[in-house]
Formats: sequence, structure tokens, C-alpha cells
Amino acid sequence: MLRQWLRATLLALALVGLFLVGEAQPCTSIMVGRKASADGSVMTSHTCDSHRGNSNIVLVPHQKHDRGAEVLLTKRQDDDTGPMKRCSRKTIGSIPQVAETFAYFAAEYAIMNEHQVAIGESTFEGRKDLV
Repeated sequence: MLRQWLRATLLALALVGLFLVGEAQPCTSIMVGRKASADGSVMTSHTCDSHRGNSNIVLVPHQKHDRGAEVLLTKRQDDDTGPMKRCSRKTIGSIPQVAETFAYFAAEYAIMNEHQVAIGESTFEGRKDLV
């Protein structure tokens, strides 16, 4: 119990530290491993203050793919044509699809598959005095 409290406290202090250094860039990825959660669950989350991205979470099911199937590759493209700045995706190519894929959550940043393998990303501009 003390170890869980200590881990939670250190995480909270790290998050507070992000806001105390220069101008806050509040996008934050949070990942919890199986040894840090009370029931052995792996968790991931991401806060995103960007108005260009979306906050959809899509569950992509486990799938078997036909031979010769491809995955489209896209690139983010800023779209300033509407009343609010946003982004869209432009197809830039494709690669061969593997024979079988696990189910996974597809979100803007943090992603986890059905076996609790996760990846996250946190982009920030950094301190201006380090440019």
C-alpha cells in the first residue's frame, strides 16, 4: 500500500512539475504498468489540449486479412479553411498488411492492443531558453 501511494505521489509531483517550467504545454501521456495498478491492469491515457485533433476512441476488432491486402499511410494536414482550425489526413502511400492483427484501441495518441501492449507519445515545444 505504501509503495502504491509513493508511486502515485511521484507521478502527481511529476505532472505538477510539467506546469511549473515556463509556459505550460499541457499535453501529457500517462501509462500505468501491471505492477503499479491495484489489480494488475495496464492503463494508458493522454490529455490533449489541441483543437486540431479529435478525441475519438475507436475499438478496432481482431482481424484476419486477405493475402495482398494493404494499409493506407496518411499524413496529417492542417486545414484552416473553416471557422475553426483543424486537421485532416492525406493519403501518401500504402504498405502490405500482415495476415492477422490483434484488436486495439485507436485514439489520437495513446494506443493499446488486446494483450495490453501499449504505446504513447507526448509532444511538447520544450523550454524556450533551450532553443
